[in-house]
Amino acid sequence: MNLHVDIPEGAEERAWEVVRRAFAEREAVPRPRRYVRPALALAVALAVVAGALTGPGRAVLGDIRQSVGEKNAAPALFSLPAPGRLIVYSTDGPWIVDRDGSKRLLDRYDELSWSPHGKYVAATRRQELFAIEPNGDVHWSLARTGRISVPTWGGTRNDTRIAYLGAGPNLRVVGGDGKGDRLLAQNVARATPAWLPAAGRHLLAFADRRGGIHLVDVDAPAALRHEPSGEIPQELKWVADGSVLLALSPRSLRIVRPNRTLVRRIALPPGPHSLAVSPHTHLFALTRRFGPDRSELLVFDAAHPFRTPRRLFAATGTFTGVEWSPDGRWLLLAWPDADQWLFVGTGRERKVLPVARVAEQFSQTGVFPALGGWCCAQP
Repeated sequence: MNLHVDIPEGAEERAWEVVRRAFAEREAVPRPRRYVRPALALAVALAVVAGALTGPGRAVLGDIRQSVGEKNAAPALFSLPAPGRLIVYSTDGPWIVDRDGSKRLLDRYDELSWSPHGKYVAATRRQELFAIEPNGDVHWSLARTGRISVPTWGGTRNDTRIAYLGAGPNLRVVGGDGKGDRLLAQNVARATPAWLPAAGRHLLAFADRRGGIHLVDVDAPAALRHEPSGEIPQELKWVADGSVLLALSPRSLRIVRPNRTLVRRIALPPGPHSLAVSPHTHLFALTRRFGPDRSELLVFDAAHPFRTPRRLFAATGTFTGVEWSPDGRWLLLAWPDADQWLFVGTGRERKVLPVARVAEQFSQTGVFPALGGWCCAQP
């Protein structure tokens, strides 16, 4: 006798989502090991039930088995899964990591910023600003009074500007050739400025000490727009087409249009947070804490700011950084509690490529490194 079971519309997708989240949140715990087997048994059991009902359910079991294999981390960083090069900060100094996994330790610079298309790097060391090649060769340097910090390089391949903070802190800007250095604004917040992409002009967003956000044309220094005061940002980033600016603060993320309209304010719990923007779309990634000792990696759509974000990964501990690959297909997640980097696929397949023993690969002292930018597909 044939037994027919009616499955409500959408039940398969909802069942898979429950199984996937349970597996992602519990299987990812790096230690102690005794918690891994019960979580895996639960996930497989649920998958078997789904497989007994429908054909798509049987595919779920295959997906779970595939995820189990991904848990085995590579013992070293053999290569990057996408084009481009990566900046990594360690206690030994900054590194440049190439696509093939080879890496170069640069001189003792404090902060780095890729030029458009990744041909050069802006670097700071105490009271100096440098333009260097990724191999470490210096093209020019500029010395100024007071410690120089948070350089950011913007513009086109042939017409670029570097913004940076000097004494005060005051915001200054200089041409990509090292000429035309000048003061832009005084007493600004110590937040990384952000160049408006594809603007046709050199438009720069920065924050003041009251949390206000300014957008100025650096070639004709006059305030164009000003978003009212709020929590002081620690980082500013534009989405790829410049339609909105993201202002990340310790307790919130503001989504702001160039015409100074506040689109949405997302409250954040205490703890470190990281932000990355897709190089080609309206998407942006955010890491945040939830619960007493757990973190998650979420992807939002800035074109639909009130839509529920996708959770790509969750685990015990703290995530300390996230970078988007230049081709838009991967997110690099820093997970010091497991001493791992996770390359998380942004597609529907949700691939995860873990790399173990990250700290010892970049530091003689075994301190977990910080991410500094993944650029570019075609340097």
